[in-house]
Amino acid sequence: MPSVPLFEKMVSRFLNQGGSWDEFRSCIDRVLREIRPERRGSRRLRECVVAVDGVRFGAYTGLSKFDEVIAFDVLREFPRYTVELVFMDVNRFIEEQIERTGKALEAFGERGVGAREAFFRGINETTLHRIRAGMEQGDVFPSFLLEFEANGEPTRFQEGRHRAIAAQMLGVEKVPVWRFVKRGEV
Repeated sequence: MPSVPLFEKMVSRFLNQGGSWDEFRSCIDRVLREIRPERRGSRRLRECVVAVDGVRFGAYTGLSKFDEVIAFDVLREFPRYTVELVFMDVNRFIEEQIERTGKALEAFGERGVGAREAFFRGINETTLHRIRAGMEQGDVFPSFLLEFEANGEPTRFQEGRHRAIAAQMLGVEKVPVWRFVKRGEV
């Protein structure tokens, strides 16, 4: 019998119940209160999982740098970002990603390709189908991520386009999104 990761054991009851949005937020709040700065405990974000239209998402981003920011923002020891978790319409999230693709095209001086076309060209069909199959099987996937400048303008950085499209294909309407807003002068 394969071993089950510790965080899966810890939240099996929560996952089996489906985990509501309020329970998800409460779990995150509890984990963040318990994290000690010297222990780098942001991996504990994996303990919190929400089921959205049958698809399971964890509170972690899948990117250790940003998971550490989530933990340290609450502890007020990492002043680079203001962090907020929102429940966003999946279509809006995809549109925000397309907007960021356009910013990247501009930054790299690309001409002749629209943001929407470039965004969808960047989708790997094999990855998309693997993620969709995992979602159908009940695998837990990281939450989504968007980064913004201090003035609210989107940066080029986002994470989760394959997951967003797979979720959309499965009829998921809203997804958990971490919004990282840079702190500093506007």
